[in-house]
Amino acid sequence: MKILHIISFFFPEFSGTSTRLYNLVSRLPYEVDIYTSDRTLNGDKIQCKQQRYNNIYAKRIDIQKCNPSCFAKYIPYLRGKLRSRCVTNVFTNNIKGKEFDIVHGHNLPGFNEAARQAAHRLNKPFVYEIHSLPVADFWSQRNLKALILYFDFKNQENRMLQSSNYIIVQTEMLKKWLCDFYRIKDEKIMIIPNGVDLHLFTPHHEHNNDADILRRKFRIPAEGKVVLYAGYLDKVNGIEIIIKLISQISDMNKNIYWIFVGNGPKQGQIISLVKAFPRHVKYVGMVAYEDMPIYYELCDVFIIPRGSTISGEFFVPLKLLEAMAMRKIILASDVNAIKGIIRHGDNGFLFHKNNLEDLKRALFESLANTQNHRIKEAARTTILQEYNWDSSAKKLKTIYDKLS
Repeated sequence: MKILHIISFFFPEFSGTSTRLYNLVSRLPYEVDIYTSDRTLNGDKIQCKQQRYNNIYAKRIDIQKCNPSCFAKYIPYLRGKLRSRCVTNVFTNNIKGKEFDIVHGHNLPGFNEAARQAAHRLNKPFVYEIHSLPVADFWSQRNLKALILYFDFKNQENRMLQSSNYIIVQTEMLKKWLCDFYRIKDEKIMIIPNGVDLHLFTPHHEHNNDADILRRKFRIPAEGKVVLYAGYLDKVNGIEIIIKLISQISDMNKNIYWIFVGNGPKQGQIISLVKAFPRHVKYVGMVAYEDMPIYYELCDVFIIPRGSTISGEFFVPLKLLEAMAMRKIILASDVNAIKGIIRHGDNGFLFHKNNLEDLKRALFESLANTQNHRIKEAARTTILQEYNWDSSAKKLKTIYDKLS
């Protein structure tokens, strides 16, 4: 069986979506072609156009010409529409003459439509996977621009969902929302949760040595407490509340050191924070997937302060599961997707979402708790029992087998 995936980003862009895709399809006994952009999230060009990862063949396609150069570039909505249409055309042209048994699309405008059209032209089954909910987020903003985007994205997503043979989501909550909002039949939506690569994300003495090197590099004293954030630097993930917290407590708490890993629209604010508190705040940018265990080992607390957005409520951050597998103390907001995993005082610590004072309280509690060894063990046990890629990959294989 040969399966085509069309997705906006793939390795070496180590986003949650690309990491999830790799860990699922690399465990399949089938040939998988991944057609993706030749750009990183920051817009940097990836020089290697074709690459093989065992059963996976990745083809990176140049979409630079899809950035409008006419007057449309000054009108965000029109710019987005023209870019999406161009991306669809570029990808469908690259697929011409190829043969696949199943087409698997992912929800980003342009890329998702390319997958839908490819499945239609090939007369093959179409699987559609949801990684975000821009429709719900636009609706919650309640302004004219967001309202226009809401109706546009709603129609796009509805076309994808109705055209698909199966829809893949990460959580039961998201499945229920899609059933209610788009009136999708329950049996059409399959839940495939995120998992963890336990070969990579398992505490090891070598990680301690490498973490000590990082500690010296960042000039963090042995008694210093390290709080790590790793992920996309945006509003959904709660970067703004971390910035407020650090600005409030850094002058009074000289023993807490903050490390940020990742990129995103709030990157500039993190860099400004580093300039304001150069000794206690470090920004390292993107880190290779295989090096993340070292950063987890370095930290005392891993923080995920997601706010109350629809995306924040319905999607489980991959980095949360990885940190738990590394026996780390988790400090997270009580959005639905996270509080379904973290039990306060048992396998991590929760604070009330969007509540700065409660975040401050929970931070000091997590750093001072005398039961932290037990909590760390409980965090890893949760992952071992409930979240692994092997079982998730079997669920994906079952879907493909039904369609073949």
